[in-house]
Amino acid sequence: MAEPVEPVRVKIRGRELTTWETVEISRGIFRGCGQFGLRYAEADRRQVPFFPGDAVEIWWGRSQRMLVGYVDNLDHVLESDDHSITLSGRDSSADLVDCSVDPQGPQEFTKIDLADLANLLTAPFDVPVNVEGDSGEVFDQFTLEPSESVWSAIERGARIKGLLVYSPGDGTLLITTPGRRRAGQPLREGVNVLSAHLRLRHGERFSDYHVLDAQPGSDDLFGAAAASVIRSSEDAGVFRHRPLVIPAEDSMTPAGATSRAQWEATVRAARATRLEVVVAGWDKFRSGKEPGQLWRVNELVRVDIPTLEIATDMLVEEISYSRSFAPHGGTRATLALVRKDAYVPAPVIEIEAAEEGER
Repeated sequence: MAEPVEPVRVKIRGRELTTWETVEISRGIFRGCGQFGLRYAEADRRQVPFFPGDAVEIWWGRSQRMLVGYVDNLDHVLESDDHSITLSGRDSSADLVDCSVDPQGPQEFTKIDLADLANLLTAPFDVPVNVEGDSGEVFDQFTLEPSESVWSAIERGARIKGLLVYSPGDGTLLITTPGRRRAGQPLREGVNVLSAHLRLRHGERFSDYHVLDAQPGSDDLFGAAAASVIRSSEDAGVFRHRPLVIPAEDSMTPAGATSRAQWEATVRAARATRLEVVVAGWDKFRSGKEPGQLWRVNELVRVDIPTLEIATDMLVEEISYSRSFAPHGGTRATLALVRKDAYVPAPVIEIEAAEEGER
């Protein structure tokens, strides 16, 4: 597999660097923000003096913006034969992860959907919210927890509705459904897969998930009765009796509590089976010298790796992009893949063929 020449562009405070040495970017559908790391030459330091808080943009070619964010950390390391300068940071939604909701603002919302809630909470940070598809039914009531961060509040609401909310890296926050798009190119052993690592972990997986549905009290439903309605989901891939009880987050309808139990079962099942694949380049395919479309999180992709007995569709949960000019460096993308039904709430998580064989 030939090593492509990658059109990666890095800008600090609007000025493009010319002698950077390595760059790494990572993001995932379970993260509130993406991260980056950059090592650069002293020549760039003299040309553009960098400081924490500086604005950063990383582009793929001329049209695909991969990351819009800020420098968090700057490190100088002086050794006898080298002076390395590195900076690292996160995309602009990092402020949502770090900062609490304004304690002077509303702490309780009624009859509000997830999109409107997210827009209200992110407005002071100038991080737009994009919604793909339906953002779910309205919350009858949504109460912020003490000192809760903006990101954790929105993510909690998304979890209740069985949706995903993550940063795509372009300075926005995205609310969407799992596996909404399909990658146009499969991952095939001996074709574009440089290496693969399959991990099976069942210690955090349970046979039954129960959510205590703490409903608001009424004349007919009060006290212990209002807090003892149980909604459940099952994981047929766990053969021992391993129940888990989850307290309801905020006031839930019976349907919301059921979705919450199903969400917990699907996510834990997904993370129990994880495949990491390394490919050359950051894009799926290209036409001539123009860069192709990047590999992206939340895409369904066909995976054919006979040595690991994998021939199925999987979901891209996390991606790390790296580019190094070192002799054994090059341009790589590491894709972390999980079950295709990951994050799709279902009453019963079915047994996969691989699990049946292990049993």
